[in-house]
Amino acid sequence: MKNTLIVFACFLLASCSLGSENTCRGSAVTYIAQATGPRTSRANEDVKFTVSFAAENSCGKFDKFIQERVGDSVKVALSVSYDGCVCTQVAVPIQADYTFKPTQPGTYYLKFLSGPTTYTVDTLTVQ
Repeated sequence: MKNTLIVFACFLLASCSLGSENTCRGSAVTYIAQATGPRTSRANEDVKFTVSFAAENSCGKFDKFIQERVGDSVKVALSVSYDGCVCTQVAVPIQADYTFKPTQPGTYYLKFLSGPTTYTVDTLTVQ
């Protein structure tokens, strides 16, 4: 029994030691479940969208938005960072604010990544 406890303790220490290759840290692009925000705005004003998504486990935290702008379209994805060796394996709902600042009047299409190749599109009319 004592040997089993020692082996188990060594396994736990080895799996989360700071010097090992497995540091229990990582990041991943995560799909956006929902994005809500205004439909109209003015040029040079910040526009805030509330973005809802889920981390894969309890160690997941919002990291950053990743955006690619081409003309009047903006593709938006987000990155979640995972930090910790002991995490509950339950999807955790999280919200973050995405801020977009249109510089000119016109119609903008914000495309939020909602699947491997699908986007949820919000249209923003800027005066």
